[in-house]
Amino acid sequence: MADDNTHEDGLALANELFGGVQGLARAIIKALTDGTISTREAILLGMRGLPLVNQVIDLFDGTDPETRQDLLYVLEHGHWELDA
Repeated sequence: MADDNTHEDGLALANELFGGVQGLARAIIKALTDGTISTREAILLGMRGLPLVNQVIDLFDGTDPETRQDLLYVLEHGHWELDA
């Protein structure tokens, strides 16, 4: 596990998840273009979310327990910032 002050391992894994979250958010925003999400769109969004779920499972399954806790710490206590 990375140094307790930096949580570098957890941060690196969280950054890997960002791409999946970004794609899902884009799909949701596109579905909301008309101000509502139809049943069909909701089903498609759910299907679109499955790869993100699989990515999270793969990340947790492919790491040791200490790194899992590090990732959880980053996800629970971290916050996003934009680089200028």
